[in-house]
Amino acid sequence: MKLGGVYLSPSCFTVSSLQRPPSPQWIANYWVYLGDPFGLIRNTGIRLSVREHVGALSGIIPHWRDKTASDSHEFVLRRYIATSRGVMITYPATVIRDNYEPDLQLWYVRANEFPGRIVVTGPFLEDNVGQVVTISTAVFEGQAGSMHNSKDQVFAVVAMDVTVGFFSKLLRSAINVCRESRRCVLFDDLGNVISRGIETSVSSKKTRSYGRSVSWNAVERFHISYLEPQLATYLITKTKFVQKKQCMQWATRSVERFFRFNISYSDALTIPCDDISSLPGMKLGSIRAEVIPVPQTNLFLALINESCDPQHPIQVLSILPISFFTFISCLRKKNHICGLSQYFT
Repeated sequence: MKLGGVYLSPSCFTVSSLQRPPSPQWIANYWVYLGDPFGLIRNTGIRLSVREHVGALSGIIPHWRDKTASDSHEFVLRRYIATSRGVMITYPATVIRDNYEPDLQLWYVRANEFPGRIVVTGPFLEDNVGQVVTISTAVFEGQAGSMHNSKDQVFAVVAMDVTVGFFSKLLRSAINVCRESRRCVLFDDLGNVISRGIETSVSSKKTRSYGRSVSWNAVERFHISYLEPQLATYLITKTKFVQKKQCMQWATRSVERFFRFNISYSDALTIPCDDISSLPGMKLGSIRAEVIPVPQTNLFLALINESCDPQHPIQVLSILPISFFTFISCLRKKNHICGLSQYFT
């Protein structure tokens, strides 16, 4: 039977306790304090509200364990949840590097940036696994009424790591055209390609970080401008669909410029055959595509017809079936712990 793990980040401890050399005795004292249901054990250096956060998350591990035992989760590598105080629960138990701050990680920051949405981050490279994608969403503070909106206080972010094969199989099983007549490309608001209908292999030097291997060279190679240059060329010319951004990298004293796709865009973009881009001298070539925002997520779905055959046009508003929206709704309501096998028919 797999066990869950509890991780307390440095922000969970007082300054004086962080300066104290770690020892098995102090770790045991912390554990006794956190497990005290009556509040009788003296606090030995843990910040206020940390014990309450641990207690609030304590019931999620048995729930995750039951879901794993009852459903097929071949694509799910791990699940975890982290609160705003820095408490993190993982299942199965995972060794986490020292000084790891969950609220500074991309999966946490991006879920906070888009509260109320399912946020996909990655892909990353992980040893012995390959390409891994993180799915995360914000959990709001509990209220007397069950209704929430994006302005409510975020209590935690819940996430799970899955292999990219999860999205490939989901698209093929849920959307008929993805396995019959079109190549389906799923990408996020930053242009990172999650799935493109064909296998994408990346081999480069890796460095270990929180149980996964991160390849900085692979970041660009997962981008839509590298994998789907014809599609990217068209999209960046649409000012309502793409926003030009820039940020300052203080470490290198440089300005980075990038494109960001507008997740609030509600229409479908249609790319006709042999369309001429507004960029001088640029031509898309013979592809036809429809690009559709995936509701309640940071994702976009592009349906590409590489033969440019208009004999079977697609009604873009009807290609996403009920099962696909049910999957998204299930993730939102059950915090990524719903059964995934029911969507793989």
